[in-house]
Amino acid sequence: MAPADCQWSAGKDAYSLWHLPAVDWPVADRMVRVQTIKRVKIEKDGTRRAKKKEAVSLDSTNVYATNVELGS
Repeated sequence: MAPADCQWSAGKDAYSLWHLPAVDWPVADRMVRVQTIKRVKIEKDGTRRAKKKEAVSLDSTNVYATNVELGS
């Protein structure tokens, strides 16, 4: 396993945070991931129109997985 992207402690508790582009969620029988799409933006430049591609994140329901007990 790769080292955690971020680690910190608070009192006697230690936390580690990893960023994963996709996580297998077997109970839901699907992968959970952040999806980035390319969107074409049309801008007016005087009398001309210019197309500009930009990467944007697709909004969806956020799902978090942890092994920390609720209320701890």
